[in-house]
Amino acid sequence: MTNILSIENLYVNYLTNNGNLKALRNINFDIPKNTVVGVIGESGCGKSTLVSSIIGLIPENANIERGNINLQNKSILNLKKIEMKKILGNKISVIFQDPMTSLNPVMSIGKQMVLSQHHEEISKSEKVKKSLDMLNLVGIPDAKSRFNDLPHEFSGGMRQRIMIAMAIQSKPDLLIADEPTTALDVTTEIQIINLLKNLQNKIGCSILFITHNLSLIADFCDYVLIMYAGVVLEKGTMRNIFSNPQHPYTKKLFSCDPSQIEKKITEFPYIKGNLPDLINLKDGCIFSSRCENPSYGCSEGIINNKLIEYAKDHWVDQCCINCNN
Repeated sequence: MTNILSIENLYVNYLTNNGNLKALRNINFDIPKNTVVGVIGESGCGKSTLVSSIIGLIPENANIERGNINLQNKSILNLKKIEMKKILGNKISVIFQDPMTSLNPVMSIGKQMVLSQHHEEISKSEKVKKSLDMLNLVGIPDAKSRFNDLPHEFSGGMRQRIMIAMAIQSKPDLLIADEPTTALDVTTEIQIINLLKNLQNKIGCSILFITHNLSLIADFCDYVLIMYAGVVLEKGTMRNIFSNPQHPYTKKLFSCDPSQIEKKITEFPYIKGNLPDLINLKDGCIFSSRCENPSYGCSEGIINNKLIEYAKDHWVDQCCINCNN
C-alpha cells in the first residue's frame, strides 16, 4: 500500500526556562493512501506538536532533534519556508478546531476562499467559480448570495464547513483535521464528520484526524495511534485497537469514555495520577506511575518504552506485555 505520509523516529524538544522539555520521542507511523489515521490521547500528550512538526510551524523555542517526515517519499522536514508554502494549502491542508482563529474576521469568506488559491494559475473568475462550487459542496445554503458575508455572520458549524471548503479546494493529498469538532454541538459534530467522510471519498485524500473523542475515532478512522506524554503506546487498525486493547493506558482511556458507561453513576471514571515531568524524565515506562500493575522492570527503569508487534496490524509498547503477564 502506498503511503502518503511517513514519520520516522521523530524527536521534538522545547527549550524552556526550566530545561529541555521532551515533547515527542521516537514517533513512527505511516498514513496510507485514501485512509484515515486517528490520533488520540490526553491533553499534553503531543498531538498539537505532531501537527506543527508536519506542517513546519513549530514555535521558535522548539527543536526537531532527529527523525524524518516524508510526504510521498520526499522529506519535508528541513524545507525552506518558501518551499513549504508551496506544499501547505496544496498537497497538505489543515482544518483547525476554531475557525474564528483561522478566518480573517474583517474579510469576506469569498475573498478568503479566492486568496487561498494562490497556488492555482487560473483567472480570478475561475477562482470565484471554484470557491462557489466548494461552498455548495460542503453544504453552505445560498453560497452565491453569502459569498461576501463576513465570518461572524455564520454559525459555528457553517464556519467550520467554510474552513473545510477552503482546505479541500486544492484537492490535497493529505488533510489534517486538528480537533475540528471540539467547539461544536453534538448534532453539528455528526454533520461535520459525515461531511468529511463523503468528501474523502470524492477527492480521494488521506486524513490525519486529531481528537480526544473515542466515539469519533471508532466511527471515522481506519488506523489509530494512542499517544501519551510524547510517545505512541499502542497503534494499529481501529478494529484491533478497539476490540482488543492491550496497553493499560488504552484500557483506562476506553473506560473513561462516557458512551461506554451502561449504568447510572455518581462520579465519572478518570485516570488517577498526573502526566510525568517531560523535563526531568526518568528511565523506565512512561506510564508506570499511573499503572495499577507495573512490572518490576517498568517501574525500576530496566525496561523503556518501545513498540513491538503484538499481532498483525497491532503494535503495543513492550512494557505492557510485561505488565499483562
